[in-house]
Amino acid sequence: MNIISVNFGVHDSSACILSNGEVETYYKEERLSRIKRDVNPKLAIKQCLNDFKGKIDCATVISYPSCSSNDKKLIANLANVSEQNIHEYSYFHHLSHAALAFYNSGFEESLIVVIDGQGSIYTDGVAECESVYLAKYPCSFECVIKNVSVNKEHSHLSGNGTVSLDRYLKKHKEYECNINPKEGGIVNVYNTATVLMSQSVLENGKTMGLSSYGKKGDYPSFFNEKSQPNWDLFTEDSSHSRLYNSHKDKVIGTIKKDNYKFYADYAYEVQSQTQDTVVNLIKRAIEKTGCKNVCMVGGYAMNIVANHYYLQQLPDVKFYFEPNADDGGLPIGAAKHFHHERTNDETKRPIVTTAFHGKTYDLTTYRSKTTTLQEIAKLLHQNNSVAVYKGLAEAGQRALGNRSIFFNPLHPNAKEIVNKIKKREWYRPFAGIVLEEDADLFFDMGVIKSSPHMTISFPVKTDLIPGITHIDGTCRIQTTSKEDGYLYELIKEFKKLSGVGIILNTSFNLAGEPLVETPDDAVKTLKNSDLNYIWFEETNQLFTNKKLSSMYS
Repeated sequence: MNIISVNFGVHDSSACILSNGEVETYYKEERLSRIKRDVNPKLAIKQCLNDFKGKIDCATVISYPSCSSNDKKLIANLANVSEQNIHEYSYFHHLSHAALAFYNSGFEESLIVVIDGQGSIYTDGVAECESVYLAKYPCSFECVIKNVSVNKEHSHLSGNGTVSLDRYLKKHKEYECNINPKEGGIVNVYNTATVLMSQSVLENGKTMGLSSYGKKGDYPSFFNEKSQPNWDLFTEDSSHSRLYNSHKDKVIGTIKKDNYKFYADYAYEVQSQTQDTVVNLIKRAIEKTGCKNVCMVGGYAMNIVANHYYLQQLPDVKFYFEPNADDGGLPIGAAKHFHHERTNDETKRPIVTTAFHGKTYDLTTYRSKTTTLQEIAKLLHQNNSVAVYKGLAEAGQRALGNRSIFFNPLHPNAKEIVNKIKKREWYRPFAGIVLEEDADLFFDMGVIKSSPHMTISFPVKTDLIPGITHIDGTCRIQTTSKEDGYLYELIKEFKKLSGVGIILNTSFNLAGEPLVETPDDAVKTLKNSDLNYIWFEETNQLFTNKKLSSMYS
């Protein structure tokens, strides 16, 4: 069965094709349109169909709050599939997240904890905040806990213009269901720090970075025992976001080194309280089910600080952190759920090993100096910034070596240099790629042996790598092994020169732009930045800012 699956959503639209349970191709719209978090997946749909070229049997679609007739017509026309074979997953937002994580995890049975800003909007006028499922093969997803809240914008869906809380509870009494009469959940509390910094609520990663500069303050508990926010502590502002009651006049445009402390302390508070709340949610789910395999997914699962905290607080739990955890991964999850439900496929696939999907691009027209892997290692050791462009693009938010910028992690000013290149905030940290066999020498990994998708931060054991050591003494890492090909070999060469089998890694893009997709995107980024080099690894062509005029043969 060949399924095209599309997420229209309100941000991070994307599309994929699943053939007999395997992802054949996948795109985020923003990579093709060059519009950050683009909501119209038309280019992604077309590119998926162009890559696959086979017959599409059916489609799954996710939209907000529900799928429009125009959405269905677009898919029907482009994919040549009847509207009767288009199956709506708009009311299964959290279920789609859960299916993606479960079928990628390698677990036969698992709890899946879904935490994002807002999931499906139900006809009762309530919206998903947090969901916990117990999943088993081939396609059993039993809801264990669901926290929902009133959605004011769509309360008319209840039929009489008001939200029927009693009716919702009666319909869903088979599991623990908690309703907050005010809109929002765990992520929305986290948003209050991001809004305080004048940032979009989709930029919570900035809050996570700043939180490490903060200290605990004198704040009450933001949550009750059921992991729901106490919204009486917060005031809604004009943008329908919230601020802590005493913060209404403290919104700031730019976080600088002379004004950051207040904002860092509050960021620390929301980081600390939200991750504690998630730990309590996980504990309650384990007590209800006895299952100690746990998958984390949804936008909050991108919080690598929280992910490490779970490992510390719950050492007996086996965790899987989904790398494509935000809404960009929804179409894959919906398609996998539909496939397993309709076919009863009991094939337990191993833990996901690749985050690379899409297409490769022709590089034959790009000509410059030919280089070697050894020369690239030397350039890095000499404190040059080198962006690498290779093969398929990374599917999720993390650059894992195919669309990356590399730098020397031993340089004491590496963070300042690379943040200037990226044109991003001074307080944001960088990741490190480390040889898997060396990881425990430099990082306190605990029981974790590998972290190939950069989903966890770990304490740093040494002062040799200041370029990737955050202010709190941690680093988000990506381990690499022999199976990773050039990346492993490059770091081995760098180790010969530096004595350290680690390089600094960040995504190949500038602030506010999507990850580069095409070689032309790479060239434009070089032109618009202070990058020293781009390396087209597949052809071993090395380009510098000085040779842009002669890049084309």
